[in-house]
Amino acid sequence: MSRGKSQLLLIICGAIVILYTFAHMKTSPPSGTALQDKLTGDECLCRYKNVSYDFCYHLPQNRSINGRRFNCNFAPYLDSLDLLQSEQLIDLSDEDLPTPAFVTAMSENHYYEGLTLVILSIAYMRKLWPRQKLIVYDLGLSSNSAENLKGKCFVEVREFPFNKYPPYVKRLLEYRWKPILIASGSQEFDYSTLPCKELIETILQKNTDPEIEKIALALKSKLPQEVADAVDSEKRERSIVICGLPECGMDRPLLERQKNLEEKVAGILDVLKVDCLPEVVFRMGTYNETRPRLVKVVLPSRSHWLKALANAHALRRTDYRNVYVRKSMTAAERARDYELRQQARERNQDMKIQMFADDIKIYLSYTENEQAIAHEAISRAINKMLCWSKEWELPLNLSKTVAMHFGATPEMPYRCGETTIQFQNQIVLKEFGAVWYMDTSVRWIKDSRNVVYKELTCRRRADSNLSSLQNTTLPSSKRCVKSAFMLHHPSSHSIFATTNRGMYAFFPTNIEAIKKRESMSHDANFAFIVRTSDGLEILKWYVMCALEEDCMAPPGSRLWCKFTRDRFNDYANCHRYDQAAINLLLANSHEYNFKNYVSSIGNGILIKREPDPGITEKDLLCSKGS
Repeated sequence: MSRGKSQLLLIICGAIVILYTFAHMKTSPPSGTALQDKLTGDECLCRYKNVSYDFCYHLPQNRSINGRRFNCNFAPYLDSLDLLQSEQLIDLSDEDLPTPAFVTAMSENHYYEGLTLVILSIAYMRKLWPRQKLIVYDLGLSSNSAENLKGKCFVEVREFPFNKYPPYVKRLLEYRWKPILIASGSQEFDYSTLPCKELIETILQKNTDPEIEKIALALKSKLPQEVADAVDSEKRERSIVICGLPECGMDRPLLERQKNLEEKVAGILDVLKVDCLPEVVFRMGTYNETRPRLVKVVLPSRSHWLKALANAHALRRTDYRNVYVRKSMTAAERARDYELRQQARERNQDMKIQMFADDIKIYLSYTENEQAIAHEAISRAINKMLCWSKEWELPLNLSKTVAMHFGATPEMPYRCGETTIQFQNQIVLKEFGAVWYMDTSVRWIKDSRNVVYKELTCRRRADSNLSSLQNTTLPSSKRCVKSAFMLHHPSSHSIFATTNRGMYAFFPTNIEAIKKRESMSHDANFAFIVRTSDGLEILKWYVMCALEEDCMAPPGSRLWCKFTRDRFNDYANCHRYDQAAINLLLANSHEYNFKNYVSSIGNGILIKREPDPGITEKDLLCSKGS
């Protein structure tokens, strides 16, 4: 073949490749390509309450690639779910993991299957979570089934508010209700954020009982005085009283006397290791030449107050040995304190009293490869603590001394003298802000919650910089960046195999990446979600897709699949609705590697879609096993 013909053939082949790539881009763009009907600039913006919001999903790896704009009419729904400008976020690098709610949902055709979940959950909770409530959303139960369920132990039934959303949300097999339910569950309204006046107004608005109205109005009239009392109480709880501090004569000018007082108080605070200036310093009572008046000191915070009282003993070894520090008390509290002291003196006249040191804490932060260094440092600190207790004749109760490790417990024990200190692992949880969502097919086999919790609480010690995460590509999972929206159970096929290509119009993706095993699809029937910034960013688009009719269920969608031998590269001519949406969002945001958004819960749970025929009403009695 001549050189000219070879060049012509190469040009023709190149043109075919370019044309094929362009045609492929128009339906489902791979990474680095543009989407058909791409919207940019103002075309993506929606105005709501005089604020502009971007309602186009942008591909995290290349934010110039975006999907179709979602309907601006959805803004009120997102606002009601606190997904537009949420201020109630959990920062896991600085806060403890909140106590999760356990949530499921059932319709009449899944009632008996759901009943199995409820029964097994109750039985499990009695062993491990004695007071844990299971919230069940009613998706269309008959009145008899709903009433029957309400009588079960540790079960709260809530009716899903279909009437608040577009009519197609009620198509149960499209699973649009699930993202909305999860968003609602993670966003339980915290009435503690309301001022007292608004709380009372809310009670009056929601109340229908005349007697309750009288009580609320009486409370409203008493509130101003009680608020004033509360302010005084709050100040008193961070105030100290200094006794025996020498006083200038009244012949000195006021400014000189006050300056002298403040300098002396500053000297005392130095001894007490209180690193702050007081808000207020003044002497109480009428001047008396025979003895100095008491001095009241209002500190900026309770932590400074605690430190001042804890270090008061240090005054004994200074020039202030005749000065005493105590907490500020009301007249009634002082009288009660005096009475108790008198009783103690009378009862203990012929008794020897032994005081013990209490509530001593040693803190250390370290990485896994620094365990030996950390162990040595803590051991030295324990020996210092032992010497201190002997010097002050305050023995330690070593039987109640524990070493708590957040993470893996080291193999080497700690010793205090001849006593080995016991280990105790602990995760401190708060009151809500996280959700375990379970379809009725989920069965708990054992308590594996801490496996999941530790994968998120590692943010406390990792410099993950997740607080500002918004649709960005995350680094490797080894750097502690597990998603705050976590799935648990694999589906044994790719995301591509069970996703209607119409969904890519809203959520552009890397088609080749979602065919791989590294981004294998995972069931949406079991998830753990925390209200962090990254968790809510995923949840926002998940809810948007549920509200958009052609996103969650693009035209031509069908649930039943026709898999070939290759369950990863071949499209199975089906659509998994909510599962397709959440897997696309998580894979896009986490490097197409499910290890970044799937937990290591393993065999802690089982997926079983058939009801248990052995379940009876007796299994649901609250008195059972109690």
